[in-house]
Order: sequence, then C-alpha cells, then structure tokens
Amino acid sequence: MPANGAATNPLALTKPCPVCGGQLGSNRARFCSPRCYLSAWGQPQANGCTLWTGPVGNHGYGYFNVDKERHTTHRAAYTTFIGPIPKSMMVCHRCDVKICVNPAHLFLGTGFDNMADCDRKGRNARKLTGEEVRQIRSVAGGSRMLLGRLYGVSDTMIRKIQEGAWWRHLPDA
Repeated sequence: MPANGAATNPLALTKPCPVCGGQLGSNRARFCSPRCYLSAWGQPQANGCTLWTGPVGNHGYGYFNVDKERHTTHRAAYTTFIGPIPKSMMVCHRCDVKICVNPAHLFLGTGFDNMADCDRKGRNARKLTGEEVRQIRSVAGGSRMLLGRLYGVSDTMIRKIQEGAWWRHLPDA
C-alpha cells in the first residue's frame, strides 16, 4: 500500500509502447497506435512491398486492434502515412499484395476503379456471359458453392448475381 494509504490498482499500470515509448491503452495492448503496429510488423521486401507479418483475416488482409477497435492494415497504412479515406472510397494495392502496407503501393479508388484495375492486370480470369448470368439467376435454391464451381466463379459472385447486386443492367429474359 502506498504511503498515502490509497490502494494501487495493478491493472491501471501499463507498460510503454515498445516502438515509441508512448502509453499503451491497456495491459493487453502491444503497441499504442496504428503507426507503431505498422512499424513493428511490416517487413520490407526486395520488390518494394512491405509485408504485414501480424495476423491475417479470412479475407486475406492483415489486421490489428487498438483500444478494442479493429483496423485493416492497408487502410491504417493509408490513413497513417497519406491521409484520410473518404467514405465512398476504397484503398487499393498497385502491387496486388493484400498484406502489403507500403504507402507508395496504395491508392484510393471506387469499387469500379478497383474492378477496372483488376481487369487491366488480368486478375479477373473468368468472365461470365449474359446467358450464364441468366442461367445462374434461374436456379432456385441449390448450393451456391456448387454453382460457383460449375461456372468457375466464387460462391460470393453467385450470391450477388442471384440477389441482383451484380449485372443489374442485364434483363432476366
């Protein structure tokens, strides 16, 4: 017990950030800010990419938590080193490496810009025809995964076609 008679709360004491020495938000935090996470867990490569070496989600993008808030690494790198991201914009990779956090490899674009970039680089290997889209829409029920395999696309693409989110311009019949 301290000299003044007040009890100390051991949970209130936190260690300093190992990168900058700043105060951590909690005892469980590893670093104090997105900048420190990115500095500590980014590994420069010969090709210019800086690869995230921390956790990676099912979507393939790196992530970390600061004060119970989840950040994807490419978005955190953009906001930390370049600036704010407008609501309608995405952070895209020039290098097409989802775990790259090098700000020089990141750019802002709309969903359309991202898809156009994907097309330019030949990453959309499978294009559906209008007839195939109509066939997919005509299937009631069934496994989206099976349809995806049949047409050579993802089950997410099948779902978006069936829900009308994609290929809206195409009439059903």
